Amino acid sequence: MDSSDQLAVRLAGVWDRPGLSLVGDGGYRLSLPEASGRLVYTTCGHLIAAVSMSEPAVTESGSTLMPRFLSYSGRFDVADDSWVLHHVDISSLPTWVDTTVRRQALIDGDTLRLDTPPFRGDGREVIMCVQWTRAGGAPEQVGH
Repeated sequence: MDSSDQLAVRLAGVWDRPGLSLVGDGGYRLSLPEASGRLVYTTCGHLIAAVSMSEPAVTESGSTLMPRFLSYSGRFDVADDSWVLHHVDISSLPTWVDTTVRRQALIDGDTLRLDTPPFRGDGREVIMCVQWTRAGGAPEQVGH
C-alpha cells in the first residue's frame, strides 16, 4: 500500500467539530466564527461535508471567505501522500458544482487538518485551515 492509499484509509470515517482559522506569513492568524459541522469520507471514495457558522467568515478587511452555511458532496481521491481532492457534484454554492476542491490533509491521532492552497487575503498570502476531530466509531464502519 503506497502513501496515497494509506492517507485514503486514514481519512475514512466521520469527523466533527470543525475549527476554522486563517494563517499567513509573519505570524498572521485570524480565528474565524465558531462552527459546527460534519465531514464524512467513506471507504469507497465518497464524501459529504457540511459546516454551519454563527456568521459568515470574513477577513479583517471585510472580504467574505465562507458563507454562514456550506455543504457539498461528491467523490474524493488522494493526489499524493498529503493532498486530497474533493470532486464536487452537489453543493450549496452553485459555483462549486463540477469543480475539484484541493486540500492538504494532515492527520495526527484523532485530529484532521485540511488546509487550502495559499491565496491572497487581507493583503497577504494566507491559508484557510479547518481542523476536525474524529467522531466515535471505527473507520471501517463507514461503508459504501
